[in-house]
Amino acid sequence: MHNDFEKNYPSGSKVRDDKLSSLKGNLLNQQNSFRRMMKATDCVTEAPFQISWVLAKKQKPLSDGETVKECLQACAESLFAEFKNKSEINKQITYLSLSHRTVARRVEMLARDVACSLQRDLQNASGFSIALDESADISDTEQLIVYVRFDVNDDFKEDLLGVMPLQGTTRGEYIYHALKQCLIKMPLI
Repeated sequence: MHNDFEKNYPSGSKVRDDKLSSLKGNLLNQQNSFRRMMKATDCVTEAPFQISWVLAKKQKPLSDGETVKECLQACAESLFAEFKNKSEINKQITYLSLSHRTVARRVEMLARDVACSLQRDLQNASGFSIALDESADISDTEQLIVYVRFDVNDDFKEDLLGVMPLQGTTRGEYIYHALKQCLIKMPLI
């Protein structure tokens, strides 16, 4: 503690009570400022996930994140013209991290989350079935598409388990190896 505090602010005095109230008020202001800053930071972290999700869902290039940010900045002037906190909104938009690499990392994190959720649902399922489909992509590469159907809380779900490239032709041997590789990659039990 400060050596002079007891001398300058004697116990039980009005001066001491005022000083303690002032110190507590300053502490609360600092804590509230920190909380507001953390909430703003959380929003700036969450928003790129939402934008990355939409880009991935719509199969748009991951580099479009910067374009989305530019669009937000361009329309913010007219959308929020009457808002008192327009400058804060613009500042939040400038803090958004939507570079190609950031969006790619966010999409990877979302994909891992979806895979973990699927794996958890499969582990809790009482049973499942697998369906296979062979197809060729745009570059004429043969691929095996693996679907899984399972029950979750008395409701049936169907989800994509994986897409595996087929080596060579679509012979049974190649399909077997691709399915085995898919099951190793995403263990069902």
